[in-house]
Amino acid sequence: MGKYFLDMFGFSLALTMVVELAVAFLFRRCWAGKSAVESAAAGKGTRLARKGRLPEDVLFAHPGRVLALVMLVNLLTNPLAVLLCWLGKVYLPFFLAWPVQLVVEAGAVAVEAYVYRSFSGKSGWRIGHPMALAVTTNVCSWLLGILAMAVKRQTWFHMLMLWLELLRQ
Repeated sequence: MGKYFLDMFGFSLALTMVVELAVAFLFRRCWAGKSAVESAAAGKGTRLARKGRLPEDVLFAHPGRVLALVMLVNLLTNPLAVLLCWLGKVYLPFFLAWPVQLVVEAGAVAVEAYVYRSFSGKSGWRIGHPMALAVTTNVCSWLLGILAMAVKRQTWFHMLMLWLELLRQ
């Protein structure tokens, strides 16, 4: 049983970290906010700002800080979310497990957005859209987690066979 929990929590945390760090890195332009864009337009980045491209140091001044914050926030929210979803799956009927999972995920988004928001006002962080960052990263990791669980359980084969059958008709 201990190996099961270690696999469940470890796999979930590892997948969440990889996906959310990748999404946060890809959407780093959202962190700049208006002040960074305005300061670039006022300074030497005027020509680049008009073309929609800003210098990397303006958009992503301290990438390590924000990515470390994404990791720490996931260490805070992921284990509890996985535990609550697992308990819902074990003790609730199937039709109630999904709504519980959505409520738990919404709670994780709220906590992550609150933490990002609390850091966005501090100098040097530049998290321009904390709620968008929390929603985007969590939706992507949740969807890829569902896909990974389907592949892990090999239900993908059955889904593929159903799609092929539908395509034939």
